[in-house]
Amino acid sequence: PMYSLRPKVRRPDGPEPPVTKAAPVALQGTKVVRVEKNVPFPRVQIAWVTPGLLAPGDAELDLAATVMAGGKDAPLYKALVRDQQIAQDVSARQGSATLGSMFVIDATAATGHTVEELVEAIDKVITELRTTGLSEADIVVLVADAAAQGASAAALVGGFHRHRRGLALAGVIFNRIGGEKHERLLRAAMA
Repeated sequence: PMYSLRPKVRRPDGPEPPVTKAAPVALQGTKVVRVEKNVPFPRVQIAWVTPGLLAPGDAELDLAATVMAGGKDAPLYKALVRDQQIAQDVSARQGSATLGSMFVIDATAATGHTVEELVEAIDKVITELRTTGLSEADIVVLVADAAAQGASAAALVGGFHRHRRGLALAGVIFNRIGGEKHERLLRAAMA
């Protein structure tokens, strides 16, 4: 017979515990925290408080992070790593959480360059994106036929991504999904 290793959890009788709602975070001005370490390559991390998980703006910031730094042709990577060669790497992410989230950009300076140069270059790219916006060419969504796919879906997407080096793949849409079980299989393959 099968035995469960999970402990049996019994819910206590009585009323549901109250749900606590946190007040929105309101930061006043810019906060700079500088940690000086004797390291060969200085690193900068810039973060903004953003809307909570699934709140308006959260999904858009997930997409913005992918488009801004998700490939070799992405604006941050292109400017800092390829064109100016002041960074070894750059990344962006939207860290979504229930009560509040953070949009974070990380960059590691190339030999002979400073954190100040990185911050200035990042600010310039962000200002340009705010002014000009993104073109449709900056956002790539792969649409794949899932009718005869399961775990091999990950290989298809990975192959497409490797074939087009530098592509900022913002997402994948599967059509012709056979049902809930098929959908779970596809989701697991893509995780």
